[in-house]
Amino acid sequence: MVFSVHNTLKPISMNALGSDREPPAGLVLVSPYQKYQVLDIHTFETTQWNSSILIEFTRINMPLLNYSDDVYLFVAYQRLPGPLEEDHDFMFSLNVTRDLQSFYIASKELTNKTGLYYIGVGIRLDDVSNRTVDYSSISDMKKPWNFVRWLDFDYEPRILTKGCYYFDVEADSFNANRTSSVFSPGDQHVRCESYHLTTFSVGLFSPEIPSDFDYDYVQDMLPDEYMYMLVVETGYRMFATSNSKISFNLTGTSAEEVARCFDNDLDESNGLPFTWGKTTRFLMTTPWSLGDLTYLRLWIGNPGQEHRESWYCNRVIIKDMQTDINYYFPVHNWLGTTNGDGQAERLAEVCNKRRFLDEAMSMHNVGEIISYIAMYTGNWL
Repeated sequence: MVFSVHNTLKPISMNALGSDREPPAGLVLVSPYQKYQVLDIHTFETTQWNSSILIEFTRINMPLLNYSDDVYLFVAYQRLPGPLEEDHDFMFSLNVTRDLQSFYIASKELTNKTGLYYIGVGIRLDDVSNRTVDYSSISDMKKPWNFVRWLDFDYEPRILTKGCYYFDVEADSFNANRTSSVFSPGDQHVRCESYHLTTFSVGLFSPEIPSDFDYDYVQDMLPDEYMYMLVVETGYRMFATSNSKISFNLTGTSAEEVARCFDNDLDESNGLPFTWGKTTRFLMTTPWSLGDLTYLRLWIGNPGQEHRESWYCNRVIIKDMQTDINYYFPVHNWLGTTNGDGQAERLAEVCNKRRFLDEAMSMHNVGEIISYIAMYTGNWL
């Protein structure tokens, strides 16, 4: 195929025909919600950089009565989706009286967002009942933002990612710079826009769910005399609370502590150590000094139950009790297979450059300030 292009200032549009093999769709049947559920949630994982996402939603059956309730589809990257604006990246309104609907997310909105995605389907009602969750008081939506804890129809979701690439002669590989895919329904066609012409290729992928993981761990070492204080912050995220067994390696310039475990047993007065928004302190002893701390590796050992399997860690601060030096390890990510990108371990490098404004305005500090004010005002703020 030959293109004749002269004095163009706009991107060149091209259409390409994909494979005749139809990617599979998943079947979702109506089932009772768990007590913690607000949306019907599913996951998929993208594996190709700079690809657009096409979500196809096929209705299977409908109630006999006229259907007038609002149904919404929420999409979130590396976290569980929710109806509030901060709990999702994209929101689509579903017309479930139609058999098939397509929703498109452009590749330019997904820069550096390759990995695990969550989608959630929910029904909004005007009325509040014991089966609804009311977000109206904390939502900016003009209509009542109440979501019911059930679905009354079955559906088939299908996820397709479409990408456009050109052949970079110098790198001897395909590259996606200055190219983008645009909306094209179905699984047969990929439409591209480019600012240059060369050898092109298109990709149409069916995302897969990451496989499970398994580890074997050794027991904690016996306590010694050199002491470190570990301060662990759990983030303010939905389902950030975890009862999984959290293990870690701590590396210093002089030595390394391996396969140590945090005590994550339930306390009757304080609850779980890794509860959302909670800061927990641990004491660790070693036979000798580890030197200047450099790296902290965290991972999940024995996974917890259901929605408490994953854990969101903000950061870990470690204080050398002998030298009074603090070491800051920012994490800001999920550990576990049910949330985030499905990774069970994280490696954090020490960062001693303090960001005082960010720390002062963090949810942890704001929460502590509100708690102190509430103590002296009888909860009147």
